[in-house]
Amino acid sequence: MDTVRKNLTLDRQYFGNDITTSNRFRDTNSAVLFDNVQGSYREIYVNGFYLGHNDMRLGKKAKTHTQSGQETVELICCMEGACLQMKSTLASPVHLIANSYNVIYSKKSNAETDWFPTNGRVSVLQIHMVPQLFLEYLTLGDKSQNTVRFEKNIKAGKSCQLCSEGMPLSPYMQFAIDQIINADASKVFKPLYIESKILELLALQLKQIVALEKTPIPTLKPESIKKIARVKAFMEQNLHKTMTLADLSKIAGTNDYAIKKGFKRLYGTPVFAYWNTLKMNMAKKLLLQKTVSIGEVSDKLGYKNQRHFSSAFKKQFGLTPRQFQT
Repeated sequence: MDTVRKNLTLDRQYFGNDITTSNRFRDTNSAVLFDNVQGSYREIYVNGFYLGHNDMRLGKKAKTHTQSGQETVELICCMEGACLQMKSTLASPVHLIANSYNVIYSKKSNAETDWFPTNGRVSVLQIHMVPQLFLEYLTLGDKSQNTVRFEKNIKAGKSCQLCSEGMPLSPYMQFAIDQIINADASKVFKPLYIESKILELLALQLKQIVALEKTPIPTLKPESIKKIARVKAFMEQNLHKTMTLADLSKIAGTNDYAIKKGFKRLYGTPVFAYWNTLKMNMAKKLLLQKTVSIGEVSDKLGYKNQRHFSSAFKKQFGLTPRQFQT
């Protein structure tokens, strides 16, 4: 446990005063090994941002303890598994399930986190910045009741969460996170690239928070939410498949209308638009690797005809797969 505490402690010397006074870039990866847990904890410091990526394999629920001597605003994004974190300065715990996020302001605090794996894995990205930097970005966009309240709490030094519960990670947010985590270490402008993706992720999140407040999500029964979430999880884990709405309805255990209307209400996008965006983001990732052919990418994403795949890709990104690779 001591090894993990050391690896997960935010109170490092390069996350101290130099988070605001230095432009140094650091990227380190540490092993996480204790009890039934193994994996890695990656730390990146880039121009006023501190990133921590937990990528853990565990057979059952695990617990870690962290401490921070800093006052920060934190974007916390859960990609796989789930986490329940209680900070000593927060009145209520931060609870995130897979593909959700929140924004947290906290002063110096200790935190205890329970990690719940999905298929034996937990993946969480945390991005910290000093409150002054976050407030500068916050003033550039539209206001909402949540952002106004959050701004007041920061200025008053009162720890809080931006949203009362986790918000859904859109496909575009997921792709930005993937680009941050998998940034090519050989790139000359890697620090600039990572910083641009952090700002893109922050902009997408704040835009979503403001938009959803203007058009609130209609109330859905808990059982309906579970069924719709089941469809969402299935699509995320089966990008190689092509199915009809009737097929997805059978997986959820409900009818076509409930899935079609409920998915749009809950996630703000039509069900197949969401699945297609996931497929196209994966296609972009595979094509960037240049280790598989366009035909293989098409097959991996369930397209029976490569022309249909190319048309879908061009519609999404404005380029054909071949143009994108060159």
